[in-house]
Amino acid sequence: LFCLVTAVAAFTCFSAGPADKIVCPGEYGGHLQGVATDGEKIYWSFTTEIVSTDIGGKLLAVQKAPYHQGDLCVKDGIVYVAVNLGHFNYRKGAVSQVTAYDAETLKPLKTWKLDDMPHGAGGITWRGDRFFVVGGVPKTIECNYVYEYTKDFELVKRHDIETGFTLMGIQTAAYEDARFFFGIYGESGNRHGVLKVKDDLRTYSRFTGPGSVGIL
Repeated sequence: LFCLVTAVAAFTCFSAGPADKIVCPGEYGGHLQGVATDGEKIYWSFTTEIVSTDIGGKLLAVQKAPYHQGDLCVKDGIVYVAVNLGHFNYRKGAVSQVTAYDAETLKPLKTWKLDDMPHGAGGITWRGDRFFVVGGVPKTIECNYVYEYTKDFELVKRHDIETGFTLMGIQTAAYEDARFFFGIYGESGNRHGVLKVKDDLRTYSRFTGPGSVGIL
């Protein structure tokens, strides 16, 4: 099941699923930053709140969070959110971190600082026992960075993907069927889309479509 999320916090599934559209109820600060699911619940990250619903869209929990929450993932009963409390897309000034929340209550559990990400953490996914964090880049950088971390968020490697310039780097991330999916913003001559990247984190295909506010 592969879904692309629209900016109004609803998504349409392109294969058979429990519903044609699932809407996150309520109004929240900023905009939708990302979505994740464990198969039973959907977790929605807005700029200043983390929200959980069931797969039909019934509201279960809301957790206020400091500006600026980013994309998220869920693993083993914990929701992990990529966060930047500083500047985005500059060579310095970012305050990148990952915050963990209990998947049942959305109570904050722990925060790890990511000093290796100088341009701002914005998205996160996982493969096996490793986390992969993405984020902004300055306009002068003609590639995208994917930071690979251990389960304790110790840096393993920075992967450089030669994508050319994408506006504000990578916004959202997901991993499925031995592929990474990265959602990107667009502008004139550089359309919104999704990067489908092979396991080697080098080879990719680019698709046009709404992936910048969430992929699951």
